[in-house]
Order: sequence, then C-alpha cells, then structure tokens
Amino acid sequence: MWPFKKSKTRRREVYRQRPARLPLRQRLKVVPGPWALLAGVALAAGATVIVLYGAEAMPYSKGQTVTTKILAPRAFHRENLQRTLALKKEARENTPSVYVFNDALINRIEGNLLDLHRLARLAENYKAFTTESSKQGWSLAEGEYGALRKLTNEASSKSYERWVRSLRGLLGEEPMVREVAPAERGSRPKHVLLEGGPRGRLRRATGELKYVSDGDQLTRTVGRLTKRLAAPGLEKPLGQLIVGHLQPDAENNRFEPVWLFDKKQTDSLLAEAEQGVGVQYDEYNEGDTLVEPGVIDDQEYVLLQTAWRAYREALRTDPQLARQRLLLRAGTAGLVGLIVIGLSVYVGLYQPRVVEKAIRATALAALLLVMLLLSRLLEMLGGVREWSVLPVVMTGAILTIAYNQRLALGITAAFCVLATMTVNGGMELLLVLLAATGVTVLLSGEIRTRLKILEVGAATAAAAFGATFCVGLTGGEELLYIVLHAGYAALAALAAAVLIEAILPLIEKLFGIVTAMTLLEWCDINRPLLKRLAQETPGTYNHSLVLGSLAEAAAESIGVNGLLVRVGAYYHDIGKINKPDYFVENYESRANRHENLSPTMSLLIIIGHVKDGVELARQYGLPPVLNQFIAEHHGTTVVRYFYHAASEKRQAEGQAAVSESEFRYPGPRPRLKESAILMLSDGSEGAVRALQDPTPGRIEATVHNIAMQRLLDGQLDDCDITLKELARVEESLVKSLCAIYHGRIAYPKTEAQRSPRTA
Repeated sequence: MWPFKKSKTRRREVYRQRPARLPLRQRLKVVPGPWALLAGVALAAGATVIVLYGAEAMPYSKGQTVTTKILAPRAFHRENLQRTLALKKEARENTPSVYVFNDALINRIEGNLLDLHRLARLAENYKAFTTESSKQGWSLAEGEYGALRKLTNEASSKSYERWVRSLRGLLGEEPMVREVAPAERGSRPKHVLLEGGPRGRLRRATGELKYVSDGDQLTRTVGRLTKRLAAPGLEKPLGQLIVGHLQPDAENNRFEPVWLFDKKQTDSLLAEAEQGVGVQYDEYNEGDTLVEPGVIDDQEYVLLQTAWRAYREALRTDPQLARQRLLLRAGTAGLVGLIVIGLSVYVGLYQPRVVEKAIRATALAALLLVMLLLSRLLEMLGGVREWSVLPVVMTGAILTIAYNQRLALGITAAFCVLATMTVNGGMELLLVLLAATGVTVLLSGEIRTRLKILEVGAATAAAAFGATFCVGLTGGEELLYIVLHAGYAALAALAAAVLIEAILPLIEKLFGIVTAMTLLEWCDINRPLLKRLAQETPGTYNHSLVLGSLAEAAAESIGVNGLLVRVGAYYHDIGKINKPDYFVENYESRANRHENLSPTMSLLIIIGHVKDGVELARQYGLPPVLNQFIAEHHGTTVVRYFYHAASEKRQAEGQAAVSESEFRYPGPRPRLKESAILMLSDGSEGAVRALQDPTPGRIEATVHNIAMQRLLDGQLDDCDITLKELARVEESLVKSLCAIYHGRIAYPKTEAQRSPRTA
C-alpha cells in the first residue's frame, strides 16, 4: 500500500464537498445565442432540401439481387431501339442507290472511235497511220488497219458512224458501275435506280449490275457490242479502245463506269426512308412485371430507369400521386427536423460551448451540410450508395479531432441516418455507415503522427468491407456484386483518410483547435521561443520541463489531453524572459532583486509576466489554446509572499490592513480542466520544492492543501472538473513529486572529511 494513499477522512471530505448532480431539466437550460439558433435552422432547412432532392432516386442498382418481382408503378412506353434499328435497316435496304448516266465518258468514246476511223481514211499507208495513231495511244496491227480501211468508203463509213452512235444506247443498257464502298452507302440495296441515258430511268436488281473492275466480264460485254459492227478483225482493237476508257488505270483500281453513283440523291432517299420508319415503342401497363426475381442485368436496369422516369413524370401530372408525394415529403421533412432537434439537444448537453458560440455552431452546421451534400453528389455521379462511407468517415474523424469521441459518436450516428435518407438507402446501408463511423471515432482519439491517420483509414476500410460483405450475404446478393460494393465501401474509407490528412490544417483553423501533431511540433526544443527560454531563463526552463511531466501524468489520470497540458506547461512562464532576475528560480547569486523594491512594485513585476507571456505568444504565433495556459495558470490567486510583506509593512507603519484583492493576479481563472491541472501542478511543485524535508507524508499534505486552497478560493469554479477528478489529480501529483523529491542515502565520510584540516 502506498504511504500517501488517501485516508478515510480525506475521502469523506471529498464526497462531502462533491456538488449534487444537476437534473436533466436544469442541464438543458443552456441558452443558445441567436447565431447558434440560426445555424440550427439553416442546418434543418439545408438537410431537408438535400434529403428531399434525393428522395425520389431509383432504389435499385445494376447487379443487385431482388427476391420479389418488380412491377411497373405507372403505365409507360419506351423506345424499342433494336426494333427501330431493324426497321430502319430494312428501309435502307429497300431504298435504291441512284446512278446517273456518264455522258462525258460516252462522248469521249464516240469521239475517239470517229477519230480513229477518220485517221484510217486519211492515212496513205499503214506506216503513216501508225505514226499518227501512236500519238493518240492507239495501236492496230496491219491486218486490223486493213479491216478498218475497208470501212472508209461512203457506204461503209455511214454504217460505221451509225454503229458508233448506237453505242450510247448499247452501253446504257449494260448497267456497268463502280462498286460502291460500304462507307458511301451504309447498307447493300436490293435494287438500284438508273437515271438519264438514252432510255430514261430504269430499275435494275442488284444482281444484274456489272462492275467495270471485273475485267473478264467487261471484255465479254464489250465484245458483244463490237460484233454488232459486222466488221471481222476489228472486234478486238475497238473493244480494247472502249475498255481502255472504262479502265484507264486498272492496276491502281481507277475505273470510270458508264453509270456514276450519285451519293447526294441516294442519301436524300435514305433519309426519307428512315424518317418514314419512326420510333418503335414497347407499351407497359401499370402492374406489369418489369424484372423477375434474380440479378438485375444491364437491359433490366435500363428498363427500370425508364419506368422510374415515367413515374416521376406522372408525379407532376397526376393529382393523387402529387398529394401522396406531398405527404411523403412532409413526413421526410418532419423526420429531418426531429433528427436536427435531437442533435442540437445532444450537443447542448455534452458540448454547451458549441451552442453558446456562433462561430462553433456555424462551423458544425456547415460541416454537416457540406458532407451531406457530398453524399448526394457522390451518389448522383457514381450511382453507388457505398460512396456515402467517405463523407460519413470524414465527419466522424473531423469531429473527433475537433472535440471528443463521445460528441463525435453521437453527432455522426445522427448524420448516418441523414446520409442514408439522402441516398435513399435502407437499413443495410445504415449498418455499414455506423460500423465505419464507430471504428473511425474510437480509433481517432489522439492523432500524434500522420501515419496514425492512414492506420485508422485502413482499419475503417476493413470494417466497411466486412460490414458490406456481411450485409450483402444476408440480402442474398451475388458474390461478385457483394465483393464489388464492399470494395467501393473500403475505397471510400481510404479516400476519406487521405482527404483528412490533406485538410488537417484547414480543420484546425476552422474549429480553432490544435491537433497532437501540431502540439508535438511546438514541443521541439529548437523552437525559437523555447530556445530563448532555455538560454535566458534556465531556471524557469527547467521548472517548465518538470512541470510538464507532472501535469501530463495528472491529466492522463482523469482522461483529459495530457499532451496539451505538457506543451502548455512548457510555455506557461515565457513572460519571465523579459525580467528573469526577478524570479527566484533564476537567481544566479544569493542577492534578491526585490529587497530594494516595495511590495507593490514587486507585485507589478511578478504579475506582469502573465501579460508579457501572452504578448510573446502572439508575437511568436503560438496556437491560441496555448495562450490560455499562459493567461490562466495563476488564475486570480493571491501573490502570498508580497501580500504578507505588504501587510507587515503596513502594520509596522500603523496603517490599515492590505486587501487581498490588491495582490491578486488579473486572471482569468482556468476554464479548461487542462489549465486547472496546470495551476494545481504549478502551485504544488513550488510548495514541495520549498519543503526542508519532503517526505511522502509532507508532500501529500502539501499537495492537498494547495488543491483545497484553489478550490475554496473559487479558482476552479469556471471549469467542469469534479471533486472525484480533483482527488485523482492530487494522487497523481503526489506520486510524481515523491518520485522527484525522494530521499537519498547518506554516503560515509572519507578520512579527510572526518579530521579537521590543518594549516
């Protein structure tokens, strides 16, 4: 048993002085400011708008397993794209391709044939004919020249010319065309339209077309035409001349057909045919089965989307449906309002400073609205309800960092309900969000490293994955669907952790807090202010280090922020830097600088270190929460030493007694448990250091007296520390001080120390 364990008398004293627990009715009498009320109203209104905007979202997703039939809520029709495309394709195939007669080509052929005949008539011999014909690219053998020469008399010439003029009609009857590429037509027609030519417009089946690219077929066709001339020996040269016009460069696939494809007229006919088809619809009546029990595939999902759009359209036109919709929205708005009211009461009970300060209430309302809107946007963009894990986890982490776990758990639990309503989720989604929130809040108690945030994110991702997987199994979903959506939930949790790490400085500024990581940065002895404290006031620096260790252990004994108290202890006396020689721990000699000063002047110097400390803190950019420790670590306590000195001086002079109020620190009194612990630790450490023989019993009595003095003096009235917590703080301080000021063994004296020194 510890020698400094609380006695029964002291325990009875603590319980006797403990105030009675206030009833709930009195604890609810927290008067919120007008801005806090406005923030609450804005939160309720904004949340209602966001939730109602998503209330009509379709409650089904692709790949989801349904156990009952899904029926059409209203009669509707939808376009049957496959049937429409099939009919349009048929219409295109029934639409002919338009070809126009190539008059220019026929004119060139006629001209060249007549020129060849004229040249044969004018040439004196074969040699002269060859010389002139080679210039035109014509090549005839001597026998062929002779056969052509026989047609140069008057009767034969007229017969030749009639044959040449008949070629227009003969070639026009042969549908010789260039094969059309698929990109030019888009589909193969069943027939074609031939426009122009000697016989006007003709219809031909696609199978009767002759392609000029088919050399054998073209040669046979032209051969039949040249035989009509009835001039033996000329079929081949005249046929080659005609083929040469139709195939000017066959090697490079360059052809000039008798009939030219008219793309403009063909496209116009195709467009008219497609417009004539119209859109084909499938009709569905109210109550028709849309999806059978099973997994919703792509086509069924599209059908459900169409049915849902028709239902939403009917809401705007059907009075009965509109009335049902209005009642539904009124009920939803009422639920949102009740949730916000409960949320406000919860915050007022466990964190009244939020509803008392406009900036905190506004920041909390803005955070919840932004995260709720983010839930809605993620569901709209991705169509996956599990993305709601991201804003929910971010909300829980931010509130845990800014306030505490109990407040964060309560607020985020209510936020999970709002997020579930926003994305039109069910109980399954709510369970997933609660699981992710619980893990995040419980593991985010104190973030001292950036790796801790990622560790919390990984644990939350595992919890979200497991919860989604189990919920999917209970719902009878397909394994692939379950794994996919569980992966979405885990990915959302990891993304939330990364975002929290990125915006952590913004969170600190928005809520006016400092995280453990920031506090650890200010613990660095290389900080300029701590360097000055160590160099210019070494005694105060050593006292601050010892005090930091004492206060941190005491704070952790009652479950408050020990790191914050330690850092506050490091900086609480920085105001002594301006006048270090006037504080006893920095005396370099036995000379007391206050001996030549009046008690009042000494008082001004002593209490001035608080104001100087606050000014230095602002100058060096300390977080505002640390300024509190500097200003409150003495509260409004009395500077006892100089109060007694002034009292004795006045008594000696026969003047009126000195009032304690004249020798008090300006305050304020501690408003946080942490600053109250620093005050108790500072007073206890100074009092124990002044003891001649600091035994455990004396240390315990000294610490208890200091605590009772501060309590009875009203220094703890502005913070919510309880007597039970005060007793634990005392016990922790006693343990720590006994460890520091423990007794030591007297070492035996040497022979030289025993005998007096002789000259």
